[in-house]
This record gives sequence, structure tokens and C-alpha cells, in this order.
Amino acid sequence: MHNDAAPKRQLSLFDTTSIIVGIVVGGGLYETIPRVAANTADTASLYGLWIIGGLFALFGSMCYAELATAYPCDGGEYVYLTRAFGKRLGFLYSWTQFWIIRPASVGAIAYIYGGYIHRIAPLGKLDFSIALHAVAAVVGISLLNFLGLREGKWTQNALTGAKVAGLLLLAVGCLLSPAVESSAISGGSADTPATYDGSLSLALIFVMFAYGGWNDMPLVAAEVRDPNKNLSRSLILGSLGIAAVYLLVNWAFVHLLGFSAVQSSSTVGAAALDRVLGRFGEAAFSLLVAISCLGAIQGMLFTGARIYYVTGVDHPLFAWLGRWDERSQSPQRAWLVQALLTLLLTAGVGWRGGQQGFDRALAISAAPFWFFIVLSIAALPILRYRDAATERPYRVPGYPFIPLIFFSISAWMFWSSIDYARHTALREAQGALILVLVGLVVGHFSSQRLGSHRSA
Repeated sequence: MHNDAAPKRQLSLFDTTSIIVGIVVGGGLYETIPRVAANTADTASLYGLWIIGGLFALFGSMCYAELATAYPCDGGEYVYLTRAFGKRLGFLYSWTQFWIIRPASVGAIAYIYGGYIHRIAPLGKLDFSIALHAVAAVVGISLLNFLGLREGKWTQNALTGAKVAGLLLLAVGCLLSPAVESSAISGGSADTPATYDGSLSLALIFVMFAYGGWNDMPLVAAEVRDPNKNLSRSLILGSLGIAAVYLLVNWAFVHLLGFSAVQSSSTVGAAALDRVLGRFGEAAFSLLVAISCLGAIQGMLFTGARIYYVTGVDHPLFAWLGRWDERSQSPQRAWLVQALLTLLLTAGVGWRGGQQGFDRALAISAAPFWFFIVLSIAALPILRYRDAATERPYRVPGYPFIPLIFFSISAWMFWSSIDYARHTALREAQGALILVLVGLVVGHFSSQRLGSHRSA
């Protein structure tokens, strides 16, 4: 039996937009820029892919804006999938988020954080220092959010503001510095750099990974003030702002370093700041990436706990997770369980260094992430038909074409992610598949005890 405490609407438009930007603009951006460039032939292709990724994120945000304003409950995709496809699929989403998507994503960013903060404050041997910093980041963010909603949103706003300001300063510094020779920037000629791999599908996987996270904001929909307006506004404004920042940063890097250098550099941001700030460049860049990573970790943990909370509300087998703490205005038990599992996987999966951890985490989490995106977009027309009487304060413009376009791209991304996992981390991907199958079994028994799922 659940307590009477429930989420209150305390998040403003600025808070929710900060969540989106904070999650999306993480340390993964600096890992993906050279990977995307290495799989494109020239700057036009590079910019085009980031524009396409921004459009896809905008289309997805429009679809989720309709779903979120129609069903302004905590849980986001969990709510939409349960309503459209039934309680078992909703539970499988929550299970996969808990065991695979969320800890893998947080772990990837935590290891990027550890790699960069090690350059400023090494704690011994490289691998040990990176792992210790990664674990410390997860512990610190979890403890801070355990204090309550107010502390969590203030932290998110501060980290997001700092990272955006840092990115803008970085871009301006690059653009005001002398440009490299034009011959170094142009690509696509007979002397295309040797780093060009030519896999546009792989490049798009990296682009969409960098844009990933815009879909997390509806997870806190029950806590947003004036949800009829602010849910859609934050999703769309956040997506547009992120796309603009990404294009600006890519342009700045190419301007300062040249296209060939962006393709071949594994530390493109550090190289840029080294030219702008000299000997202080590496430390400044490491600090910027660390702040970006902390903002992403904060956002993912903040929103992720809501998934397990609503699962506990709906499923009697996990009712102990479905308790809302009135004092802190947060799901304390869900927070604690999420933190412990994330710590366990971050410390124990055997990733050696941020680079390897990033690649493996992307391989493990990308396919299930896109699988549930595909199903959530498919839920949109189903719920329009089935819940025709439900008020929809926001409707996707250009329906059904925009949802159809985004559905098709998401399905292609799902298939490409499977292929990427097969070649990058087959053993880990097989383990993830086993966990999904276990979730199907647990969901079957859990759903048998479910009386009725949560209504909007």
C-alpha cells in the first residue's frame, strides 16, 4: 500500500530546459566530434550530419511533446508504452532502463569525466585514477540529489549554465583566433585524409548519440509547472538550442584546427584550447569536459529515478520503490537503488579507461535505447485513436509525416546500433540480451499481480 505523498509541480520552464541541455550536452560531444568527422569526406558532410541530427531530435521532440502534454505523468516512455502496448512492455522498458540503458549511459559519461579530471588531479596509476574519479562522481551526484528536489534542480541549473557558458567561450575563442589555411579545411578531394572511413551510418550513430537525452525530460512531467505549455516549449527550445551550439562548436573547431586535424585528433577540444590559451589550454578544457559530464550524470540520475518510482506505483511486486518522500520531494528509495546499481556497474564492469568505457557503453545501450524510441513513436497514432477523448494541448505539426519520418530514422538507427554492437562489444551485447529476456519473465509475473496502471 502506497503513501499519500505524490510529486508536486515545482519545475519551471528554465528548470526543464536545463535538464534537457544538461543531459544532452555532456562529455560525449567531445568524443563524437572526431568520430563523426572521420566518417565524413568534407566539411559540408560534417555540418550536414549535425544539421540532420538536430532535425531528427526536433522531430522526436515534437512527437514527445504531444505525448507528454496528453499524459503529464512522471515516467515518460513508461507511461506511453504501457498505455499503448500493455503492462508487460511498459515493465520491460523500466527493466531495461534499470539494468542496461541508464547505468551504461551514466557509466560512459562517468568514465569520460574520470579521464579528464585525472589530468587535473591524478590519484595514482591511470586506470585506477579514472575509475576512482568515475565512482566519486556518481557517489557525489547521488548524495546531492538524495537531499531533495530543490538541491537537485539547483545543481542541474548551475552545471548546465556553466557548461553552456564554457562552450560558447570556447567557440568564440576559436573563431576569433587566426584560421588555418583553407587547403587544410577543404575535404572531399583526391587527397582526402587517411582517417576518412566513409561510413555515414556510423557517423550518424555518433551524431544521434550526441543528441541523445532530449527524451528524458518527460520523465519528470508530473513535476512541471503549467505542463500544457512548458513541456512542449522545453522540448522544442532545448532541441533547437542544442543543435545551434553543436553547429557552432564544430564550425569553431574546423576554423581553428582544419578539417584534417579534427578528423585525426582524439582530443580535438584540448587541441583547440591549447592554441587559444597556450599552456593553460589543457587544464581549462579538462575542467570544461568535467563540468559537462557532471551535468549529464546529474540529469540522467535525476530523471532515471522517476522511472523506477512509477514502476513501483504500478507493480505491486516492486511497490517498495513506489514511495514518494514528502520532505525531499523525491523518490528516495528509487534513488538509492539506482545509485547502488550504477555504482556497482561503473566500478565493476571492467572498463579500462574512459575511451574503452565510452565505446562499450555506447554499444550496449544504443540498440535498446532506439528500440524503445521506435515503440514510443509507434504509440503516438495508437493513442490518438484509442484515447481520442483525451485532451492534447500540443499536436505534432505535419502529422503524420513528421512522426513517420522520425519513426523510420529511429528504426534504421536501431538496426545500425545492433550492427555496431555486434562488431564492437559482442560479448557485452549478448549479456544485455540475456538481461532483457530475464526482464520478459519477471515482467510476466509482475504484471499478473498488477491491478491497473497509473492514469494520467
